[in-house]
Amino acid sequence: MFTVTATVTDDDGGVGTDTVNGTVTNVAPTITSTAPTTATEGQAYSYALTFTDPGTADTHTCTAPVAPAGSALTGCTLDWTPNFAQAIGAAAPVRLCVTDDDGGQTCQNYTIAVNFVDSDGDGLPDSWEISNFGDITSQDQFGDPDGDGMNNLQEFTNVTDPNVYDGPNTPTAAAPICGGEIASLQTTLVANNAVDPQGAALIYDFQLYSDVGLTILVAEDATIAQGSGATTSWAVPVNLLENTRYYWRVRAKDQFTYGPYSAPACDFFVNTVNEAPGVPRINTPSFGSQVNALRPDLTVDNATDPDEDVLTYTFEVYRDPALSNLVASQAGVAAGATTTTWTVSTDLMEDHTYYWRVRATDPDALSGDWSSTGQFFVTTMNAVPEPPALVSPQNGTTMANVRPELVILNADDSDLDPLVYDWELATDDTFATIIDSGADVQPQGAVNTAFALAADLTEDTTYCWRARSDDGQATSGYNTACFLVSETNGAPSVPTLNNPSDNMGATTVNPVYSWAPSTDPEDDPITYEVEVKDAAGTVVATVAGVSGTVTSMAGDLQNGGTYTWHARAVDRAGAMSAYSADNTFIVDAPIDDPEVVVNGGGCQTSGPGAGLGLVGLGLLGLLRRRRR
Repeated sequence: MFTVTATVTDDDGGVGTDTVNGTVTNVAPTITSTAPTTATEGQAYSYALTFTDPGTADTHTCTAPVAPAGSALTGCTLDWTPNFAQAIGAAAPVRLCVTDDDGGQTCQNYTIAVNFVDSDGDGLPDSWEISNFGDITSQDQFGDPDGDGMNNLQEFTNVTDPNVYDGPNTPTAAAPICGGEIASLQTTLVANNAVDPQGAALIYDFQLYSDVGLTILVAEDATIAQGSGATTSWAVPVNLLENTRYYWRVRAKDQFTYGPYSAPACDFFVNTVNEAPGVPRINTPSFGSQVNALRPDLTVDNATDPDEDVLTYTFEVYRDPALSNLVASQAGVAAGATTTTWTVSTDLMEDHTYYWRVRATDPDALSGDWSSTGQFFVTTMNAVPEPPALVSPQNGTTMANVRPELVILNADDSDLDPLVYDWELATDDTFATIIDSGADVQPQGAVNTAFALAADLTEDTTYCWRARSDDGQATSGYNTACFLVSETNGAPSVPTLNNPSDNMGATTVNPVYSWAPSTDPEDDPITYEVEVKDAAGTVVATVAGVSGTVTSMAGDLQNGGTYTWHARAVDRAGAMSAYSADNTFIVDAPIDDPEVVVNGGGCQTSGPGAGLGLVGLGLLGLLRRRRR
């Protein structure tokens, strides 16, 4: 504020004066510097504001009413190091002002665009790559690690997470109801709409299959626009098949990618006409088997139903194969998962055979055919099975094979139990040393069962074997047989001569010959042949087929003659031993009294001293007369 007084004097000496009060207006500073409008992520940015002011005596203050986060104003210099978030955001606004001490102020407004660092030149900020992938080399602008159809450059540009799926979510099946049934050959599939994170309009892909594995495609349409409400529909363009189950799924697609299919696939069944169930199959007890309860459980394999209805079952039990004598029955038995079981409702009779059948019925009371007829035997108390008969080798036989087959006649069981067999082969009938055996051997046929040996037996050796039956609860006694193994017939041993002994005499012209018995490897019956030779080696007597060890010969030997004899053994097959060593003997029979022969009233003597004998006879006759 100041005062100005003006005085005017004219040439006549007149003076005029006037006074005026005036105010000096302050002039604000003028900014003379230009701010840099770009910066680089992670690098220092500095701007020193400069200005002029006519008021040379004025003092000045700089302020930053608007400045980037993290910046600092020192005096009139703005310093800032932008970070990655500021680099990918919008340009940072700045307002710097200078004010003099008279209140005059001038402000400068501008923005700073921050550039990011991209050292690998893939269009992606290094900091963004490190933040999301851990390095700058494992991914580039074309990668899509989250599989949502947006590549990394699009994820960066759209400010979305490259590791989080940003595509549409999964639509869900709405109709037909999963697991339900339709009564038409045509249908429309309805899905609850999916949601896209970006709110984009979606396109739907419907697929219809005829198998649970989704390999047989019936129809598909991938161009269905999203419905205006909460659901999207597709009318299947083909007629479906009766009594067929179908499976369908749906997925949604945005501008980048398909979302996941609805899962699991939704199924429905086409059933326009009701049909009768199939035939159940007898399961347990199997045909001809036995049960050990008076009220047994009867089980069938479930029937199939063309309409896939839930079935019930009717069971019937009969006493006769003609199915005329019904003893128990039950209708409406609920089906099990794969088999159905009913416990007979009344006691059956012990050791009797029964017959049974089953049929299935659907919810509309339509029944299928009866099953085949089952048969079972009731036995609650086990009886010991019979022992098997030994067919071969039988007791006391000889086997012409070093590895004979052991054969039994299959045994019977009064309870009709299935039997298995145990057998043993030993070196004797004590069975202390078992050399081969078998246990729980299944029968090989309706009549016989054979057991094979693991190794050859020893020639000319006796073995014993035995077998028994086992019904799973009890075993029979053993049947036993012993046999000889003889693949090659062996000759008997050489007999040992007894009498006449060697170099001894025989006191009769018709001696008895004896010897010790031979043995036969096969234990065959043995006969003997005996020969007698004179001193010249000529056979003078022989006998064959002697069954014992003593014999005599037809005809007499010469008294005083020297003879040899020997014997050999012969078995049933004709195999002969060697002859024994010869025994030599001399016939030394005592001489009897002269023989008197009365011939037509005459007398005759023979031999030395015959005359004296005759005289003696005469005297003897006289003596006899006198005694009379």
